[in-house]
Amino acid sequence: METQKLGLTVQVLKRQKYSKTPRAGTKTSNNIYPKQILWDDEIRGFGCRIFPSGHQSFVYQYRTKHGIKRLADLGAFGAITLDQARDHAQRWAAQIIDGKDPLEERKQERQGELMSDLCATYIKRYASKHKLSWKEDERRNKLYIIPMLGNKQVQQITKKDITALKDEIGEIAGKPYAANRVREQLSKMFELARTWGYIDDHFVNPAKGIPDFEEHERADYIKPEYLPIVKKAIDNEKNQVARSLIWLYLLTGKRRNELLQAKWSDLDKANKTLLIRNTKNKKPEYLALSDEAWKIIEAAKQFRQVGNPFIFPGERAGSHFVNIRKPWDRIRKEAARLGAEGVDKVTVHGLRHTYAVFAVSLGGADLGTVRSLLNHRSLRATTVYAKYLTPAKQKAANRQANLMTRLAKPTGSGRVVKLQKPSKRSAHHG
Repeated sequence: METQKLGLTVQVLKRQKYSKTPRAGTKTSNNIYPKQILWDDEIRGFGCRIFPSGHQSFVYQYRTKHGIKRLADLGAFGAITLDQARDHAQRWAAQIIDGKDPLEERKQERQGELMSDLCATYIKRYASKHKLSWKEDERRNKLYIIPMLGNKQVQQITKKDITALKDEIGEIAGKPYAANRVREQLSKMFELARTWGYIDDHFVNPAKGIPDFEEHERADYIKPEYLPIVKKAIDNEKNQVARSLIWLYLLTGKRRNELLQAKWSDLDKANKTLLIRNTKNKKPEYLALSDEAWKIIEAAKQFRQVGNPFIFPGERAGSHFVNIRKPWDRIRKEAARLGAEGVDKVTVHGLRHTYAVFAVSLGGADLGTVRSLLNHRSLRATTVYAKYLTPAKQKAANRQANLMTRLAKPTGSGRVVKLQKPSKRSAHHG
């Protein structure tokens, strides 16, 4: 390597040509051309490399804190000016004094982790371990996130990218609810990405601060008057295992996987309970089974397979039933055909809502009881059903109407009826 040092100027670089003598190669390779570098006499390690082709490129040579020698290409002469190259070299010199390796950092930046890598890590390290609904997250990755963002580096994702993806799903595809869930999932992924080292601590989460599409409450439950039609549609379903499962969802209000993963060993015949081990709130639940629910469990013995521990077996040996959506789609379409309005929009999870709405509006259960039946972690999650407390509301409305009617009646003396103030004790307990 040529070690000549010069005060590099534009004039010097323009008249320089490659002057090294090439070494003969082997039978399988061409001639070998040694490096020819003109070193600057002002900035240590800064120079210009001359190639046999005549191409010239600014370089910077340094040693890392571990003593490793590096030769970095700063840019071609002509693409950047001599002054720009010098400034670049001086900035790198400052980083090296701080113990950094700018060439390695640039390499990592260029070869950063892709969003497709983060998607896979998110499912493996977080969703599959902490979320019962992790398959939904995986589905969103495959349908939306990877096709549009998968080939981009994680640290290069911007709010503009997230907004474009959200609008693509919500406005163009007409799925605003799905768009909101994707944005929420991405926000969680970027928070975890910081913990996993995909991005640095100063990286701003690009999925935060983006307004969601407006969501309107959906009546995702079966109305009582249509239940006879739904029963007929269920009875018309050919898959016997699916029929049993759908009825059990309606009779217990359990989440999808809580019943799909139920095992014979988790049944307590004496107490008529089913131990549900994998619940959303991470606490095992002893589900009290009604007489009707127990009959379904008993009838499920006809499905029992040797060596299969699950009450509702799947097609593969030793597996549980998996895709309850397909038979439910057939059932709700059949119910809609038979005249049940709105049932075609009820999801599998809507069967759980149906159970809760019926318990509150028809069964007269209070929210505390419903919380226990649904195995909610806190009462806050159950308050969504407060609007269905129609029996209590009806009684209160009748009491209020009777009071107003009584007050409106004239008295025999022509005087207005005065209301007595409640005592402190009655007010306290009212």
